[in-house]
Parts: sequence; C-alpha cells; structure tokens
Amino acid sequence: MTDFFREVDEELRNERMRSIWKNYGKWMIAAVILLVAAVGGYRFYLYWAEKQAEASGDQYLSALNLAQDGDQAAAQAIFKNLEKEGYRAYPELARLRAAGTLLADGKTAEGIMALDALAGDASVMSDLRDYARIEAVLAAVDGVSYEELEKRTAPILASNNPWRYLAQEAMALSAWKGNRLDETAKWVGELKKNNAVPQGMRQRIRLLEELVIAAGGKIPAQDQNG
Repeated sequence: MTDFFREVDEELRNERMRSIWKNYGKWMIAAVILLVAAVGGYRFYLYWAEKQAEASGDQYLSALNLAQDGDQAAAQAIFKNLEKEGYRAYPELARLRAAGTLLADGKTAEGIMALDALAGDASVMSDLRDYARIEAVLAAVDGVSYEELEKRTAPILASNNPWRYLAQEAMALSAWKGNRLDETAKWVGELKKNNAVPQGMRQRIRLLEELVIAAGGKIPAQDQNG
C-alpha cells in the first residue's frame, strides 16, 4: 500500500512539473540564458579591464623612462594621451607627470598652472591633489613673492597634512630669499621643534639656521614635540 501511495505522489509531482514547464518553460530557459550571459559578460569585463590597466601601465612606464632620459616632449605626448584614454588612476597620474615634464623642460609657469588645475579638481583623489599642491609650491619658491607663497601653502599648513613640513621649509626659503630674517627664523624654529621632521630636511634646516644666526637673527626657543 505504501508503494502505491508513493507512486501516486510521484505521478502527481511529475504532472505538476509538466504543467509548470508547459506554462513557464520558455521563461525559465530565458532566465538561464540571461544568467549565463551576465556571468560571461562580467568575466569578459574583468579581463578587458585588466588588459586596459596593463596597457595604460606600460604606456605610463614608457613615458617615465623617456622623461628620465631627457626626452620631455615624447614623454609629454604619451602622458597627454593617457589623460584622455588611460584606465583607472592613470589619467590622474599622467596629469601630474605631464606637469612635471613641463617643469623639467623649463616651462615653469605652464607646469605650475597644470599642477594648480590638478590640485583644484574635486574629481581627483585628495592625496594626489595635495601632492600636486606641494609640487606647485616647490616649483614656485623662486618665482613668486613671500605673500603669494603664503597663500599657496595655507591649505597645507592649516591641517595635519603629510606635506606640511615641505611647505614650512618652502616658506623658510622664501623668507630668506626675500631678506625676511625674522620670518625665516620663525619657520626654522617651527621645523626644529618637531621630532617628526625627516632627517634630510633637518640637515637642510640646520644649514639655514646657521645662516640666520650668522646674519644676526635668533631662532625662537620652543619645546620640541612630535
């Protein structure tokens, strides 16, 4: 008797499945096809994205090598192409390096302008914008007034920015260049008091301190911190 009921139950289930397949079978097939297509499409996209990134990386390295060899024009052309067609972070990196080739080629005003544009672009990641900003500051030290450099360094100095020590050093150099002995001493003192200042910079600041003292200036006495 148990076998009979089992056979009846199985037959009913089979009949139900035939009915479901008759009514919805084509939709089920379509759903499976779409799922397979979606998975295949996603895998193709990952493959394509990886290849695009590799191609951009190869072009970027090629441009860096050209720039290092002194061929700034050829490097600039590749960087400009990457700005338009590069993948992932390469367009932004290319903008930064393109500005660097202008500076290396003696086109300081154009290079600073390109760095300013990058630093002011809200779509660019903040770390890269900060780096562009400090690069513009360093490029501008010899060509702008103390007041102008003060404006440029303000966003960096106003926060716990990792580039603030370079900004302070730039201000110290600008002050010294402009015969501002008191301001030079102030910035040197700011850098001396901070234990987190890199060793190489600390050595440069020590030399500037000696110049200030030799000129009759006095470095403010401040407690060290870090």
